[in-house]
Order: sequence, then structure tokens, then C-alpha cells
Amino acid sequence: MKFKPDRCPKCGTSPTGTLETIEGLAGLGPGRPGEFEYTGDTDVDWNSQMSVLTGKKVTLVCQNSHDWLASRKE
Repeated sequence: MKFKPDRCPKCGTSPTGTLETIEGLAGLGPGRPGEFEYTGDTDVDWNSQMSVLTGKKVTLVCQNSHDWLASRKE
């Protein structure tokens, strides 16, 4: 993949990843009568993984946790 800009505008390093969203099913169990509580486990659906887009731009993240918007170049 190619991006523009391909370097962090704050520190000049290369991106280490893209900001992504994934769907997950968080487990629920019984709580007080008529209530439910999280059980602490989540089943992640990795097939739902998608880059977070702002318009047509992806959010890149560098090793210093800076993020910036970039266009994907084909």
C-alpha cells in the first residue's frame, strides 16, 4: 500500500498501522433480578475488520501514537 502523506507530520516516522474497527459480541450473564452484566469475554469477528475512513482517507498511526489522515494511492 502507498499513502500520501506517508510520514507522520509530527515526528517524521513511518506508519506502524491503520486505525481499524471490528465487530465483537460481548458476553452477558444474569445480574440482579431483571438485569444483566458483562461476563468479561468478547468474541471478535475478524472478518468485519475495516479501516476507519474520514471521507476517503484512512487514519494512520506511528510508533509514537500520533495519528493523521492520509489518502491511499493505488
